[in-house]
Amino acid sequence: MFKTIIFENDRNIKNKKNNNNKQEYKIINTGIENVKINKGKYDLCFTSPPFFDLETYENNDNQSIKKFTTSNKWAQHFLITLLDKNIEALKSKGHLVIYFPGDYKYFMDYMMNHRELKYKGIFSFITPKKRDIFVWIKK
Repeated sequence: MFKTIIFENDRNIKNKKNNNNKQEYKIINTGIENVKINKGKYDLCFTSPPFFDLETYENNDNQSIKKFTTSNKWAQHFLITLLDKNIEALKSKGHLVIYFPGDYKYFMDYMMNHRELKYKGIFSFITPKKRDIFVWIKK
């Protein structure tokens, strides 16, 4: 399962004011492959996708590792879909920021060779393990 929150008037969310004049937002509780994206709308997309079998959020059939049972299928059908939807959602010159382990060769090859993106860099934090956050800009 991939949970997304979008703070914008989008086809996937219910955006209305309640009686206290505050905005209400709907969390999209479905796989990214089912989410409709407004193309070229956002300046920034930040994501921290599940890392195949490293994290399991719930024990149900909606989990990406249940739908795509090998790391190769998962990378091709879940991860690339997630990346492409984020890229589609970005405006030109928008930034895509991804927390993702650097040892996923398929991911890095795909991103470094993507024709719509330019790699901007990496920053890291320690938790005690080093965690990498990658940054790309849409051309």
